[in-house]
Amino acid sequence: LFYPCDFLTVGTAQSPWFEACLHSAQEQGLPHAVLSHKEVTDRYPRLNLDPDEIALHDPAGAILLTHQTIIASVRRAQALGAQIHEKATITALRQSDKGASIEVNGVLHHFDHVIVTAGAWIRDLLPDAAIASRRLGSTFHLADKPGFNIRHYPAVMRVTPDRPMWNTQPMPDGEIFKFFLGDAEVD
Repeated sequence: LFYPCDFLTVGTAQSPWFEACLHSAQEQGLPHAVLSHKEVTDRYPRLNLDPDEIALHDPAGAILLTHQTIIASVRRAQALGAQIHEKATITALRQSDKGASIEVNGVLHHFDHVIVTAGAWIRDLLPDAAIASRRLGSTFHLADKPGFNIRHYPAVMRVTPDRPMWNTQPMPDGEIFKFFLGDAEVD
C-alpha cells in the first residue's frame, strides 16, 4: 500500500508551491535537499527540466497506492462491523449532536459516524461548498529505455506557475510508471 521511492518537487525557486514545500520541510525538521538544475539532470538524466527549474528532494517520499488502500480500508471496516453502501446515491447529508444522517437511495439512515466518498459527484451532494475539481489525464508507460532503471527513479511533481503541471510515479512492479498531466494552474 505504501511504496517508498523518494520524491522531487520541481519548480523555480520563486514558485509559491515550491517555497511552501521547502518551508514546511525546514519548519518540521524533515530531511531534504535543494538540488540545482545541474544536480537534478546529473542524477536523473531522463528528467527534462526547464533551465530555471530546481528540485526539492525528499528522501522519505513515497507513493500511497490509493485504490488498494481504499479496498483494504473497506475490508477492514467491514470486518469491524461497518455498514458499506456501495454504489449508493446519497441525496442528503446532515450533521447533528447525535451523529450524522444520510439519505441513501431515498431512505434516511442515522449513524454515530459516517465516511462519505462522493468523488466526482461531491458537487451534487454539496452544491454550496467551495470545491474545485479538474481533470487530470493519466497514462501508464513501460520503462523500456536502456539505462533507465525505474527502481531508482523518484516520484516527481512539477509546480512551476504558468507551465503545465505534471507528475510521475514509479510503480512497485519496477516495470511501469504512471504519468499525470494537469492544467497549467497550480494552486
